[in-house]
Amino acid sequence: MAEGYGADVWCLDRMTTGKLARGRQLLMQAIYHRLTTPRGTLRGSAEAQAYGLDLAGLIGKVGYDRRGVISGMIAAELKKDDRITEVVVNVTKTTATNGEVSLVIVIDITPADESGDFRGTLAANDNAVAVIALGEAA
Repeated sequence: MAEGYGADVWCLDRMTTGKLARGRQLLMQAIYHRLTTPRGTLRGSAEAQAYGLDLAGLIGKVGYDRRGVISGMIAAELKKDDRITEVVVNVTKTTATNGEVSLVIVIDITPADESGDFRGTLAANDNAVAVIALGEAA
């Protein structure tokens, strides 16, 4: 399996000293960061200004509660990454009795290298986004 993305510090919700992410895990961490960074918060180029989708901030807002809207926004954001050739996003929404909305987001990814398709699963609510699974594509 090709791992042409190099290696970087393991960093999902916090950095983990002494642990490196490579290959699919590194790409999944990049996806996580892209979906948790509010647009316009990176400085620099126009590309940096267009980076990100504050997924937790969107959940529960008027107009974004339809699964098709959020899945389309996620897919469009992830297609900006040149390491991703194709992406299919499926969102399952649940609403707790207290009204809290949660999403399970399944992302089927075709990377640009030869490492093969894989699936990442995220859980999200209006407070947080977390990677809950990473594996082979179904």
